[in-house]
Amino acid sequence: MAATTKILLVPVATIGCGKTTTAQTLVNVAPHVFGSVANDDMPSGASGRRRFFRTGLNELVEHNVVILDKNNHQYRERTMVFDEVAKHRADFLSDDVRLKVICLSFVKGSPREPTLWKTTTTRVIERGDNHQSIKANKDGPGVVYRIMGGFAKRFEPIDKMKKPDNLFDLVIQLEVEGDSSLRNARKILRVLSERFPEVVSMYPSDEEWKQAFTKALNYTPDHTKLIRKRAGAQTTSRKENNVS
Repeated sequence: MAATTKILLVPVATIGCGKTTTAQTLVNVAPHVFGSVANDDMPSGASGRRRFFRTGLNELVEHNVVILDKNNHQYRERTMVFDEVAKHRADFLSDDVRLKVICLSFVKGSPREPTLWKTTTTRVIERGDNHQSIKANKDGPGVVYRIMGGFAKRFEPIDKMKKPDNLFDLVIQLEVEGDSSLRNARKILRVLSERFPEVVSMYPSDEEWKQAFTKALNYTPDHTKLIRKRAGAQTTSRKENNVS
């Protein structure tokens, strides 16, 4: 029997890069192909980490491609991806499945590069409280800059010459500027179709892309993951009303 190929897409990003909008656009344009699991939907700590990866692998049972929606902005987080997938994959995927782990690199250099920093901070502030982990309206721009600055300071860009980044089967370089999430989603689908036609073989129309992107922009998660301003710790709660 021929081996089956499945794909995990692993973003390397910082806040405001559009990874969730990109992911939801792909899910909307091809729900039978793409699935997505959000780290912000999981509780903090080891139990949440375990649930995140196990949920992602379980999604591969029904989908050919699953996006692990998390920033993965440090080497240790990317190492964790490979470690956790290796630990749990046998519970969900048979030995004849070829699993490809592909990086979606949203940030090539420093998140504090002036144009990129302006784009990402503006996005988060304009989004107001419609974000799972940053409430710009409630907390104000100062808190937004402080939280995003912390992420930017800790950010470690992809380095394909060293572990764990040299373990990715492929790195797809994306862009962050203006309305780039739709272009990024289209590029991801195009690259996957070219490299893995047995996994992804579809060509949505411009209208289908437009509808998928519009729906993604209106996406409202049903969890809130709050970042405590001083400790930097996170807590997760399900919103009683579907308001972000």
